[in-house]
Amino acid sequence: MFLSRKHRSNAWLLVTVALKWGVVVVWTREETPHHDTRLPQSDSLCEKLQYMSEPTMCDASKTETLLTGMYTRNVHNQDQNIKLNTAKKIPKVYIYSLPTRFNKDIETCVNYDAQPYLCLHLQNGGLGKFIYREGEMGVFYTNQFSLEVIIHNQLLQSRYRTLNPEEADIFYIPAYLGVYFFCRWSTTIEQLQNEMFDIIDAMPYFRQGKPHISTLAKIEREQAASDHPLLQNEKCRDVTYLVIEKEAYAWYRKFLGIENQRVIVVPYPSYVHLYNTKTASQSISSPGLESRQLMIFVAASDRRTNEFRNIIMDQMPHKVVDTTYEKFVEQVQAQGKDTPTQVILTTTECRPGHENITIGWMQKSVFCLQPPGDSPTRKSFYDSIQSGCIPVIFRFADQNVEYPFQRVLNYTEFIVTIDSERIERHEQIRDILEEIPKDEVHRLHQNVLKVARMLQYSVIESGDQPRSYRDALDMIMEEVQDIYNI
Repeated sequence: MFLSRKHRSNAWLLVTVALKWGVVVVWTREETPHHDTRLPQSDSLCEKLQYMSEPTMCDASKTETLLTGMYTRNVHNQDQNIKLNTAKKIPKVYIYSLPTRFNKDIETCVNYDAQPYLCLHLQNGGLGKFIYREGEMGVFYTNQFSLEVIIHNQLLQSRYRTLNPEEADIFYIPAYLGVYFFCRWSTTIEQLQNEMFDIIDAMPYFRQGKPHISTLAKIEREQAASDHPLLQNEKCRDVTYLVIEKEAYAWYRKFLGIENQRVIVVPYPSYVHLYNTKTASQSISSPGLESRQLMIFVAASDRRTNEFRNIIMDQMPHKVVDTTYEKFVEQVQAQGKDTPTQVILTTTECRPGHENITIGWMQKSVFCLQPPGDSPTRKSFYDSIQSGCIPVIFRFADQNVEYPFQRVLNYTEFIVTIDSERIERHEQIRDILEEIPKDEVHRLHQNVLKVARMLQYSVIESGDQPRSYRDALDMIMEEVQDIYNI
């Protein structure tokens, strides 16, 4: 159940991380106010936010750079310019060869052909059914719970893999035990997990305390619940799990007995996966603000999951189902009406149709709202980033929501955060977003384009071709290196 929370005033004092390619930031805690500069009032969206103009980027001292194998941190103030360099080697990952009942058989069990109601399309290495391609961007019917299959296949084809366990820095356990929840075989998760650890224990590396990682398809708390107590096994404490969401309530993690469980929060698998382009820049190619005619967009089901979400949904005056942006504009104009600038696209789970058009809508939008549903985070957050649409999240005082790679990525540089109390007071989201100066909107949009590659799982092509950018797998490996000091 979603709980109501009070305002939290903590924000972040930025500390720029200057690295070899592109842009990224880290930060330290500080009290800082939210945006409070209002724009002049106008009836025209372009006049209000002046998106048709293309202002220059902000002060170079605030320009962030993307990660490479070398970390360089720059701290800028009037009197100092400190650089800390730490070289990182490419870690070697050994993938255990487990019997197929721990992975491939589970994939077959939950795949769309076996259980269509789950809409788990797992072909193409877990990316799902191919839909269309625009330049380097591939759009696939990717399910949010496909992470175990994706990571396994990505590592199999990666530069990180070694077939020699003696030279491995990291050991990967390719068990699809999170998505096993949907199989309902007679074998319990406890039995299957014990069998898995017995196999791993037959080799010396787990007992030797070597770094071991694995992946969980569903959010953390659902992997420790009574109906799927995967994380209740004490041996899990010696494994670092890649998860799409870490439980946001510290008290509940303690209640579940997993307060000491190591996890790395990684991106939800989105619809978008990039093809390898050796000449690609760190910034993705995406429509500019002048081409984005919608100010506010939401892609969400029509389930009224909680009161807070309901308030947000009720502020969206135009609801669309299974219609492209272009068709919608045509219909509105045929009625002699102005094109709306706030739209919600109904994306009923497992109902076909919206997977073909969601990214197109986001590419026409400036801000993409991310209201919480059954849990604080959403797959749509990552769809919006890959579409160049600035995510808008909502902050609750009693939650500690962790986002991927926030050790090195400062999310305040490319998302908008609105305190929940403002929405609970029924302030209009449009009014809040119109407070943001045009230069800041442009800066946020540019930074979204710069971080997008690091928050997606690239298309697996023939062999492991060299890339000119970091993607989510590279970021994950650097997080593992940091945890284990590799």
